[in-house]
Amino acid sequence: MDYLTVLRCRWHIIATDSTWPRYKGFGIHSALGPALRNCSPEAYACLYGDSTANTNIDIKPYRLLPPLNQEQDVKEGDLMHIDLALFGPASRWLFACMSALETVGKMGIERGQGRFEIQSVEAWSGSTAWHSFYQTREGVAEWPRVLSVKTILEEHSPQPATTLDITLDTPLRLKQENRLQRSAPSFSDLMRHLATRVKLLSESAGLPPLISSEEKTTLLSLADSIEPANHEVNWTDLSRYSFRQKANMQFGGIMGTLRYSGEHLGAFRPWLALAECVHLGGKTTFGLGHINPHFKS
Repeated sequence: MDYLTVLRCRWHIIATDSTWPRYKGFGIHSALGPALRNCSPEAYACLYGDSTANTNIDIKPYRLLPPLNQEQDVKEGDLMHIDLALFGPASRWLFACMSALETVGKMGIERGQGRFEIQSVEAWSGSTAWHSFYQTREGVAEWPRVLSVKTILEEHSPQPATTLDITLDTPLRLKQENRLQRSAPSFSDLMRHLATRVKLLSESAGLPPLISSEEKTTLLSLADSIEPANHEVNWTDLSRYSFRQKANMQFGGIMGTLRYSGEHLGAFRPWLALAECVHLGGKTTFGLGHINPHFKS
């Protein structure tokens, strides 16, 4: 059976400009769209177009993770990373994204600022392994590995753990009853949002769900046994100017560290690895919803 696929790549970039916005995800998202439209209208339509054109599901087939340093003044020559994951059929547009990001680097991510050169691009090949497939001087060495979500779960086997720290590197925007959740979510809420996100991504790609309704019920029942610990989170607002709406917009979410405990935590290692790859919550195409899980025995 075919399942949703993930092509996750990481660009190693060198800053050629010393002035960058504090949060870089908004600028990269905004600059990548026009650059992509110019080099490949089909790729632009897939990633930035109306995702409900062929289905009733409003979800984009990619997510972005910008450089995470929160400094405006980046030194020329600083090495940073841009992480992009393409889901399902969107993986065919990798080279269009590479070309578009090269253009973004020359033009800058925001009003001519935030310029960079691409040094290399590497792909995630499962577990903690990355391998380089593109060097600026040598070009493309090989087509990177595309993983199915099923493979990601299988390659991250459950291991004993009783505590879990989840670092929220970018704001996490979860909704409950159509309202943004401003406090730490329960562990079962996290798993519910993850299962729903993977299901919607699969459906938008015309692929079957990763797990059945019965398997989801069992997963969430086990997640209910996980208890909250000493969370250290706060609500953080990020401001983005929308040229389309000609107004500043607030993209807030919770940041900090979520902590959980429970004897069955180890069973969720594969699922948290998947969440780290696909992100959680809203505005993932701007880089929001990235998590970094740390299990402890």
